[in-house]
Amino acid sequence: MILDLRKLWIIAAGLLLATGVTGWSLPGQDRPEAKVYWIDVDAGKIQRARPDGTGVNDVVTGLGVSLHLAVDGVEGRVYWNDMIDELTGTIRRARLDGSSIEEVLARPGPIGGIALDQTRRKIYYGGTTSRGESGILRASLDGSDEEEVTFLQDVDGIALDLDRGRIFQLDRCDDFIFLHRLGSPEVETLVEGAWGIELDSASNRLYWLGTAGGRVGVHRLAVDGDRVPELVAVEASYISGLALDTDGEKVYWCDRNGGRIRRTGLAGGDVEDVVIGLEEPFAVAFYSGPAGASFVRGDVNADGKVNISDAVSVLNSLFAGGGATPCAKTADVDDGGRIELTDAVFLLEHLFLGGMTPREPFTSCGFGSWW
Repeated sequence: MILDLRKLWIIAAGLLLATGVTGWSLPGQDRPEAKVYWIDVDAGKIQRARPDGTGVNDVVTGLGVSLHLAVDGVEGRVYWNDMIDELTGTIRRARLDGSSIEEVLARPGPIGGIALDQTRRKIYYGGTTSRGESGILRASLDGSDEEEVTFLQDVDGIALDLDRGRIFQLDRCDDFIFLHRLGSPEVETLVEGAWGIELDSASNRLYWLGTAGGRVGVHRLAVDGDRVPELVAVEASYISGLALDTDGEKVYWCDRNGGRIRRTGLAGGDVEDVVIGLEEPFAVAFYSGPAGASFVRGDVNADGKVNISDAVSVLNSLFAGGGATPCAKTADVDDGGRIELTDAVFLLEHLFLGGMTPREPFTSCGFGSWW
């Protein structure tokens, strides 16, 4: 093993002399900014803009039947549904700029509603269960380990409140919002006449598009309060999609007839046109910037172990065209703020020569940025 270690050092030193590469810095202030994403179904595109509507650009083009959208702030991915053919639905994902498109999963029938559990790294979606009926399913973000969660009618929207053991489901057939309590077979009907759903978990308020008190628009209610609907904004009936920017205290939605993305305050106020001139925007999601992600320093290849292969991954990233590692903080073994040769050496010395132990989080997961 010592011989292998010396070989690695010699190879690394040679690469350093040959390429002149010393490392690359961890991003600091140049982090991705907040964006609003939407699907324009007639144009077959996912697009995005700044929260004020400036800087509109295409993210993904050539969509088929795509009606649902979600953004992962931890790994920096956008997820959407599509149809491979008339019988097969799929979930796909890409980086926030639309690059590196890949299929997450494919299954019989359409897929309705997409919601991400960014803490536990799961995706929830509607589809046909093993019983031959509709329900909510979940899988790992790579599509593996699919499980059935609930069994109840067609799913057109999902809002997660997993810390309180709850899932809210929008039923596209009857326009109901149902409340599922995990571990209980009982289902509660919260709202009738809804066609969009989102949850502000911090204030424990449920937002929806639909009809309440004879008025069409954006509404909300306190889930654990009196549950009396509050009107947030009056709108036309042909609206869809819903997204919350809790930091900016805004709620966004799609005006399908008017070809607009609109917004107002979480508690109401003036309604603004954010983006105009679209063909038919249908779904909307808000990205508030990079979220904290758990990581273990030194587990560069993210296999759950810290060993010689992680040092090789650092060298590959620096010298063999491997590019940035999946989670940059894991490769900053010496916590110097840069990914460089010294990180591989630091790890090898710790593993084989009794060198210093990497700073925490090393023995358990901690939090940092994935960029």
